[in-house]
Amino acid sequence: MSRTIPPELSYFADSLTEISFTGGGLSGTIPPELGKLTELRKLLLLENCLSGDVPESLFALSNLEVVTFPGNRDLTGSLNGFCNGNEFKGNLSHMEANCNSCPNSPTLLQCDCCICCDIVTYNCCDRQGHRLWNHANIKLNAAGQPSSFDKPCVAEETLTYYMEHKDDLSWITDGREW
Repeated sequence: MSRTIPPELSYFADSLTEISFTGGGLSGTIPPELGKLTELRKLLLLENCLSGDVPESLFALSNLEVVTFPGNRDLTGSLNGFCNGNEFKGNLSHMEANCNSCPNSPTLLQCDCCICCDIVTYNCCDRQGHRLWNHANIKLNAAGQPSSFDKPCVAEETLTYYMEHKDDLSWITDGREW
């Protein structure tokens, strides 16, 4: 059974401050109605199976402080509406996505101000290509599988990388502070 982000969340426009659907196995597109959530401060959508373009309506959310999209291999488009050149716009202080800063990583999203994460290795890099951390979630889920690698849309290259490195998990670090 696939689950999607309900557009009805927009009914809470004046009160919803955080959406955290991380590793939840969500699929489909991000509803443009989320752009009505004027009080939203955190939008955490990493580690799902989201697809399509990120709605431009999100760019107008002036209270956003943290936005995370990595681990959604079919999410496309540009996030530069969140950017002012290579700096964040408005209150935004942290944004991650699958873009092109990490050496040899496939470019999925265009973003001039993001911390970019590689969809295969889960490494996250600054704009100069320096590795900052790895966002893979190796906690076991109910099925006994590492959460980041047990979703229907995980790339074959990602599984191969994990299988080659699973005996030494020192490559997984989580230095995020948001």
